[in-house]
Amino acid sequence: MTMALTQLTIGDASFRAGRWRGRADLATLVPLTGAPTLDSKTLGAARESLQNQGFQAVVTAAVGPPERAAFEEDHFCEREQLHLLRYDLQPRFVPHSTFGRNRRPRQRRRPAVRRGTTRDWDEILTLDAQSFDEFWRFDQDGLEDSIQATPTSRLRIIRERSSDELVGYALAGHSGGSGYLQRLAVRPNRRRQGIATLLVDDALAWTRRRGAAVGWVNTQTSNDNALRLYQKLGFTLQDHRLTVMYRKLA
Repeated sequence: MTMALTQLTIGDASFRAGRWRGRADLATLVPLTGAPTLDSKTLGAARESLQNQGFQAVVTAAVGPPERAAFEEDHFCEREQLHLLRYDLQPRFVPHSTFGRNRRPRQRRRPAVRRGTTRDWDEILTLDAQSFDEFWRFDQDGLEDSIQATPTSRLRIIRERSSDELVGYALAGHSGGSGYLQRLAVRPNRRRQGIATLLVDDALAWTRRRGAAVGWVNTQTSNDNALRLYQKLGFTLQDHRLTVMYRKLA
């Protein structure tokens, strides 16, 4: 498996950089170091490197307020804001999907959450395209880069028992004391049937077993259904938002 994005180091700053969702005209710039390293000279050198590769514009990863201010100093503008939500995994995590199981013995048997492999990627990308608008949906490079974005990751899927059709998938990552729900998608005709809850529980339980004390997820401010789901499952909406920044290079 190769990295969809490559490492870019300029002075004290480090980035991952490359095509945004496979587009030849639009680059993505993912800062790996903090706001103090993102001065205008450094960002100017990063933009020049991307322009020399033929890109016409660049979007950043979702960044917090200090990084946003640094990009604004370099004349980036806001492309989109995202809600940021936090889940406290300590001292213990009780899966929401276990609630009421003993009280409802006649309910339909729960689908199994299983490991996702490269053999599932085509179906995962099809499902992803049904779940996100064109700007956000994954291509193979985007999926691959998200899997590689944290030191460890976990790709999980749910298939319909009768037809073996893929009905949901989730990608989680772990780094240090934090876990990240990086992607969650459920087939439109299978939503509100507990599939998302099973996948979220699986991701949170896995990151806690790896030593994470807190779980994080972000979602588009326009995605009210996702926001309601995460808050229902115990995520807390944070006061500040994340921002995807944008700038033309030509």
